[in-house]
Amino acid sequence: MTSGPVKILIIDDDFDLPFLLENALRRRGDFEVIKATRGDVGYMKFAASKPDVVLTDYYMPGLSGGELVAKITASEHKVPVIVMSGDAKLTTEKHLDNVFRVLHKPFLVADLVKVILEAVNPEAPASP
Repeated sequence: MTSGPVKILIIDDDFDLPFLLENALRRRGDFEVIKATRGDVGYMKFAASKPDVVLTDYYMPGLSGGELVAKITASEHKVPVIVMSGDAKLTTEKHLDNVFRVLHKPFLVADLVKVILEAVNPEAPASP
């Protein structure tokens, strides 16, 4: 696990969601949040900030979540990617084999925090 706050890049074209998640995450733990509302901007922020984990929407105009995952996976900075989607059929097994987890919207902040902590510290024992 990283020392200091967990740096999370949140990318979603729903302008409000990154801000809502940032506020919720800051109340829940030691998180530093970087936000973007477009995939292309998100990738630039990824390259510049080197986050510990990326949380991205899947369906976005322009650079989609799937394209963004491919670019991140091909980069030298290897990080877990968590995809958010309202599409219940979207799974890591069928669509996104390079993704740590798919969170289906709507989700609880507690579930998001658990997945983020599992992503940045995979060796830690799972909590009950």
